[in-house]
Amino acid sequence: MDVLPSGSIFRELQDIHDTGYFSAQPSLEDHFQQVCVLLLFAFMVKRFGKTFHKF
Repeated sequence: MDVLPSGSIFRELQDIHDTGYFSAQPSLEDHFQQVCVLLLFAFMVKRFGKTFHKF
C-alpha cells in the first residue's frame, strides 16, 4: 500500500528553511493523531480480544 506523506512534513521542511533547525517537539496536531491511533488500537484489541499485525 502506498502511503503519501502528510502535510506536516512540508510544514517541518518550511520550519527548517525559515529557522535553520528542526524542533523535535511534536505539534498539537501530531499529538492528537498519535492519541487517536492508540485509542483505535486499544479499541480493536478490546473488541477482537487479540493483537494483530495486518488488517
